[in-house]
This record gives sequence, C-alpha cells and structure tokens, in this order.
Amino acid sequence: MKNIFLIKVHSFIDVITNSSTELFVGNISKSLEEIKEICNDLIAVYNKTNNYNISFKDVFDEPYIIDENNIEDFLETIEGYNDHLPSHFDIEQKLNLKFKYPYYDHKEYNDKLEKIVDEKYQEEYNAIKPILKEKYLGNTVLKGTTDNSIPYIIIEFLEEIFGYGSRIHLG
Repeated sequence: MKNIFLIKVHSFIDVITNSSTELFVGNISKSLEEIKEICNDLIAVYNKTNNYNISFKDVFDEPYIIDENNIEDFLETIEGYNDHLPSHFDIEQKLNLKFKYPYYDHKEYNDKLEKIVDEKYQEEYNAIKPILKEKYLGNTVLKGTTDNSIPYIIIEFLEEIFGYGSRIHLG
C-alpha cells in the first residue's frame, strides 16, 4: 500500500521555503502604543479568520524608535539589506579578494584578508553613517520575531501604515 500525503496549500507562497524576517521602518505619526494596538487588532482578525491563536509576541518584537542609543544596533541589523550600507561580502567582492579553503588550513592568509575587508568596511561605514543617522534617527521600527513570523496579509497592511519603501526584507 502506498502512503499518500496531502498538503493543503493556501497559496503559492506556501510552497516557497525561503525564510526571512521582515522589518518595517518609517517616520510615522503613530505612537508605539498605537502601532502595537493596530497590530493586535490585525492579529485578532487573522486568528479569527484562520482559527489560529497567535499573539503579538509570536509575530513581532517590541516596536521602538531609533535614537542615539540604538542606531548602531539598527544599522547592524540592516547591513547587507540596504543599498547604501556596505556589507563585508560586497567589499570582499569589490576588492576581488579570494579566501583560501579549508579556511583554517590557511588561517594566517585569511586573517590578513579579513583585516583588509574590515578596514575597508569601517572606512565606507564611517563615510555613510552620518547620512544614515539623519535618515533613520527618530523613525519607528517594527520587526518580526523570527523568520516568516508575520502573516503575509498583515505585511501588506503594515506597508500601508509605514508607507511605501518601509519594508526591509532581511534574508
């Protein structure tokens, strides 16, 4: 006898296995409490229509406003996902550096390359940092707790609240 497994597919997106976290950032007029209340309302509707029981903490990290105390953490989070912010990988490619593998068999050589990449990264980061600080300081951030934690229908609604271009797809 053959075993047959049927998988109920909600949409084509259910077939895609790419995991990623979504982050929304924008200079919006809503308070953190209002954002959380809106998200809780969206989650309640989602739960009711899909017979789920997810909570805010299952879907989102606590929203926050970018300030001088957390700007470095924010910029680190979006490294590699923002066209203006350099990534170590992009610098490695730009400088056409080739690490040798197995990595630890060539540790001294690879350490030298890493130092070159780190120095170039810091140089580019320091050049762009004032522009990014001006762009992001005072903005509100709402991030998914884990990969794919935000239901797609809620993602679409949040893009409306935060504005076009507010969504940063991390991964």
